[in-house]
Amino acid sequence: MLKKLTTAPVPMSTGAPKVVPPFAWGGDAPYGTYALEKFLEVAERAMARRHVPLSDRGKAQLRAAYALAEAGRAAGRYDASRGGE
Repeated sequence: MLKKLTTAPVPMSTGAPKVVPPFAWGGDAPYGTYALEKFLEVAERAMARRHVPLSDRGKAQLRAAYALAEAGRAAGRYDASRGGE
């Protein structure tokens, strides 16, 4: 005779975050911000593994995205308590 196995759900202490800002670093809020130059180094290495160079244009686009994210952080757009407005 087979016995029925039961499992209990594993409770999560905080659940999934509602808002994770761009270029966030860390496991829990408040998140740190990934340093731009370090991010570009990692992006360049990751792309090189795929035999794709990170062009100056690509770096400029990533810098622009980072600047937009910085402006959003300064304006409080990624504040989870505000619903990520």
